[in-house]
Amino acid sequence: MKRFLWLVVVSVAITPLAATPPAAAAACKAGTIAWKINGKRVCMKKQAIRPAVKPPGGEALVTLLLREQTRSVRGAPSRLPRRIRLAMPAIARHVARTVGPLLANIRTPAARSSRAPIASVDIPSTTVGGTTISGTATALLTADGTASLSLALDAKAAADSAAMQITIELDATKSPGCPGPDGVIAPLRSISGGSLTTIVRKGNRVVSASTGRVRTVETARLRVGVDARLERVDLDTTQTVEAASGGTVLVVTTTTRVRIPRSGSALLTGAPSATASYRSASLSAAGERAVGAEIARKFASEGPRDLQGAAGRARDAAVGAEPTWYALPTNKCTSFEWNPEPGAELAPGDSMAVKATLTRREDGAHGSARFTILEPAVLGSFGPTNTQGDPGVFTAVGGEVNDTDDTLFQPEVRAVGRIGRAQRSWFAKFHGFPPIYTGPVSQTMTFSTATTTFAGTATYTRTSQQTNPDGSRQALYVLSSITVDSYSLTDSFTGCEFTGSSLGAATIRAGDLEIQVDTVGAWTSAILVDFSLGQRLFACPMPFPSEMHEMTALLNTRTVGGGLRPMPAGGAITATNVGDVTSIAGTGATGSASWQLAPPP
Repeated sequence: MKRFLWLVVVSVAITPLAATPPAAAAACKAGTIAWKINGKRVCMKKQAIRPAVKPPGGEALVTLLLREQTRSVRGAPSRLPRRIRLAMPAIARHVARTVGPLLANIRTPAARSSRAPIASVDIPSTTVGGTTISGTATALLTADGTASLSLALDAKAAADSAAMQITIELDATKSPGCPGPDGVIAPLRSISGGSLTTIVRKGNRVVSASTGRVRTVETARLRVGVDARLERVDLDTTQTVEAASGGTVLVVTTTTRVRIPRSGSALLTGAPSATASYRSASLSAAGERAVGAEIARKFASEGPRDLQGAAGRARDAAVGAEPTWYALPTNKCTSFEWNPEPGAELAPGDSMAVKATLTRREDGAHGSARFTILEPAVLGSFGPTNTQGDPGVFTAVGGEVNDTDDTLFQPEVRAVGRIGRAQRSWFAKFHGFPPIYTGPVSQTMTFSTATTTFAGTATYTRTSQQTNPDGSRQALYVLSSITVDSYSLTDSFTGCEFTGSSLGAATIRAGDLEIQVDTVGAWTSAILVDFSLGQRLFACPMPFPSEMHEMTALLNTRTVGGGLRPMPAGGAITATNVGDVTSIAGTGATGSASWQLAPPP
């Protein structure tokens, strides 16, 4: 019975690990740690652990599997013929040099992205100490990105020969997921392993056959701290080795748990364990138990292997993935939710509670976070500067209304918690004044002997709005367009006239709309229309000469005393045949006007 596989587990080593024993292990003396050996608690001496050559996998596993063919269990001689056994270390190096680049190449990002098909190489025949080795190696990348390597080897020395079949499987590289509300990321599992079957012949006669398998399962549990940075990695490692040969069966399982912080070395947590089951037709049950306990103790005495390296690799993967939940202002893992959402209605001087939640995108889960205001609010107040919770709660107070209806703008708020980070602004609006008024306007005005009449459609666009210290508000609009449907100018003394219809857009000389809301909420308004149709022929009867004359119109709806007219709150501005309008102040002009202005539907 050979031990070629269980040494795969213990041959790759790391720097010594410090132990954090549980309370039950306090009785172990300094320099020892508690193990469970076949279910019994045993204090084992810490071993000086040899440095690792490289992480298990690929070329290293090939070398180890072949080299361990020369070893034995409990001193029993290897069943390999002596010449082949002596040549095995050199053969291992030869095979590893051949297949190492093949497996390394198929595990590159380019190969993974292309889902490369099977790739094969012939292992060049070589002779070492009278033993000739030849074979083939086949590398395969499966659909899920798992790389596997199969080797078929033949070794011949005189009348002796050994056929070896090796299969190695290595998991695809996986990326950590997103933190949950408690900062825990779904376990990241990595599985690797290999198998070896050896058949030894003398001539055409099979003299021995052995099989073995090794499987390593590493489960990394990642936890994110309250600062949204990786806090630690807990790594559980279970290694199972099986070997069978000549009526003996050996199964060894070791389990260990280590914890590695964001910076620093890994520490053992809890008691590692080793369990060995040995079955042999030549031993009694008691003898099998004794051998099993001896093998388990041997595993323990070798110490936990490559845990520092495995934990470090898991930590490196987590740190590499950290931007997925840590990058600002947004990232793949977290989102920043407001309640109410930005754009809520908030009148000047009014206040409201605004709740902030840091949420996981994939399922809407949310967790406690610290929310920090990065810049002061504009057009109001927003606070406190820092708040903690799920949700975080702020108080928003509306201030002066600006040209875009905002009464409050909070530039940036940052959220940081175990679930990740995000950053987002918030704003409130107050739609007290409609952005546009439009509708028909008309007027007939007589000054001395001249009478001007026009009808058209005017549009006013808001340019500003503000809230005054006493609570009153006002808005100003500019006349943005005037379309003239009809226009006439007549002189009753000379008989000269101009009459036109469907005259289109006129040139605006001046025009505005003013709306005021007093401290008790009463709305008033006034409009101004001043336009020109340019030079038109003013036709006159004899003896008066006809001439080109600029056709203009002026309407000011302020009352004769200069006051604004009442209007519904936020509604239409209307009047019909109103006579107390001023056209040209102090000229004695008379007339009437009508208008029907309203916000667009």
